[in-house]
Amino acid sequence: MKTVYQWASEFAQLGIAVFPVYYRNKSPKIKWEPYQKILSTETEIKRWFNGGSLHNYGIVAGWQDLVILDFDDINRYYEWQLWTLDQHSDSSANIAATLAFKVYTNRGVHVYLKIPEKLNNSHIEGLDIKAHGYVLGPGSTHPSGKIYTPETESIIIPNVSSLDSVLPDEWMEELRHPPEPEAIRTQYVIGTEPDPFDMASNPLDSDADLIKQIRERHKLQDFLQDIRKTGDHFYMGSCPFHQDKNPSFWVDAQRQIGNCQKCSFPKPLDVINLFSKLYQVSDRQAIATLARQ
Repeated sequence: MKTVYQWASEFAQLGIAVFPVYYRNKSPKIKWEPYQKILSTETEIKRWFNGGSLHNYGIVAGWQDLVILDFDDINRYYEWQLWTLDQHSDSSANIAATLAFKVYTNRGVHVYLKIPEKLNNSHIEGLDIKAHGYVLGPGSTHPSGKIYTPETESIIIPNVSSLDSVLPDEWMEELRHPPEPEAIRTQYVIGTEPDPFDMASNPLDSDADLIKQIRERHKLQDFLQDIRKTGDHFYMGSCPFHQDKNPSFWVDAQRQIGNCQKCSFPKPLDVINLFSKLYQVSDRQAIATLARQ
């Protein structure tokens, strides 16, 4: 079986960026964002992974049109495989099912494809479309101890014309028109009445930009559970809009914006947008409420 170093080197040789991740973890060991635009060098890969086996690594989606179908439910994967059997033998769906590089994860399967169309990360039950971000590569170890195991030792990543050529129509319809997520929990408590003593001690400046003051006073990460730092000013936390066993809501604390890798809101949320969705109020009502806190 190949070592992590060998796998990482092979991906880099295919023009796909990799970077180190903490062992038995999904958190980057370095600031990984630059590797969305630059390819890891052989010198870096040797330094990161050569020697020993206690390494994890991330494979950056987006390189060479790389898109990963991340089935986090094995039954959903089997459902897809059965659907592909009904497609033409030379169809993209059949090629994806039979030839594409596949890695068995803790709960499902990663399927590696090259898709030239511009895609966003998206999610339906049991399946994530990873067009950006990263996944753990084969040979890595899940926090549970499960090793990411490739189906074969050969990395074959077929080119397919589009996402809808490899997924059922009803799945594509759901991906294109996902239901608006509903908040299921939050640890941030909004009082029914503002504290007059706190307001007196920390008044908002009526001459300053109200929205800017709200963003400075209320931090996006305060609305999330299981928050942990993943970079200089980046955090990951549990998304309040779905059952999030593996925290998937990222926060850029410097710009005070964030998004969920599964819910994939059309654009990143700031604290006002997040509050309005959590409490099902308009942005205007969110501003009025947050201004009193």
